[in-house]
Amino acid sequence: MTAPVYSFAIQKPIYMRPLLRSLSVLLLVAASLLWADMQLVIMPKEIGVSSRKHRPFTALAKTTLTRVFPSGTQRTVTVEDRVARDGEGRVLREQHLPWTEDPADPVYYVNILDPKKMESIHLDPQKHLAIVRRVDQRYAWDYIPYDGTQYRLTAKPGVTVHTELLGDRQIDGLKCWGQRTTYLYPPGTFKGNPQPVTRIWEVWYAKDLGSDVRIVAHDPDPKGGDQQTDLIGIVYGEPVPSIFAPPAEYSIQDARQ
Repeated sequence: MTAPVYSFAIQKPIYMRPLLRSLSVLLLVAASLLWADMQLVIMPKEIGVSSRKHRPFTALAKTTLTRVFPSGTQRTVTVEDRVARDGEGRVLREQHLPWTEDPADPVYYVNILDPKKMESIHLDPQKHLAIVRRVDQRYAWDYIPYDGTQYRLTAKPGVTVHTELLGDRQIDGLKCWGQRTTYLYPPGTFKGNPQPVTRIWEVWYAKDLGSDVRIVAHDPDPKGGDQQTDLIGIVYGEPVPSIFAPPAEYSIQDARQ
């Protein structure tokens, strides 16, 4: 009589069991360390878009991020997020979570700003949830890069903030003006930094479009890293109206009160 095919799987040698248990523990520890690395993340800066009427467009914000994790591993990822504005000034910006993303099942969010209703809508596709909030701050509609004053007012004690204008430049056929903001942090600001730390944020803004076109950032904090975001594939014209409303199957959470 022929022995069952699975007989070898059942009758494992006793001396292999401790080895298998040790291997399982090592794999679990490695996965935990990788997960811990993934969780310590500073989200990249988003492309700013003003709620300008009669200038509809769609585009992609292509972001390349380079980061050194606490374990010493260096990784570079590239993500693309939708950006759109319709003729009424409604703005849609998509944001993928870097580093934790599975290409087959990405984690991302969608933020919609509606100046006519004076509200924002945060869409969570993972939970099929839409959160509606009231927005009445003027800066939310009339976006323009800060001149540096706001950064100096909100800076922590001991932090030096310097903003400089970089002049004009043509980027993908758009006339842009740029500015660079530099933060100088004294020793001890971050965990274990014995020397001063410099953080740089550079933005290029196209006045005719009413939008940032390029962001370049350097952050020595291990949770940040280096970033370059470019607004690419700009198409002028009305986006599909349905993208500015929650999908029908989403639950609505009203946070306007």
